[in-house]
Amino acid sequence: MKNSTYIPNYIPKSERIINFIWGICLVIYAIYGYFMGELYMPGRRGTEGTTFTGDNLVMIIVAMFLGALNLFITIVDHYDKRDNEKNYKFISRIIMFFSISLILGAFYEGFFPSITVTVIQS
Repeated sequence: MKNSTYIPNYIPKSERIINFIWGICLVIYAIYGYFMGELYMPGRRGTEGTTFTGDNLVMIIVAMFLGALNLFITIVDHYDKRDNEKNYKFISRIIMFFSISLILGAFYEGFFPSITVTVIQS
């Protein structure tokens, strides 16, 4: 039995515009980082920031694309009038989990690179 009092999500126009612009900026910056071979993330309050290269760069770029996808999902949810907000919320949480995991992984790999042990045979 369907809920006759269902009201679809409403996302204010200003939030949709900000999400769209922020998502496009994330995609453009990720593409820029890919073609440059490195991506600089500025620090806060005068700190140096971090430059990602190699595997760290790939993880950050994928996280940025997933973040943009999450922003775009919010916009799509506004225009989708079906009763499926739970699905959008579930997908959004999964995307957020993977994005945060990739970001943390990139920082971890950057600050704690794999340690190689040299074995000397006598």
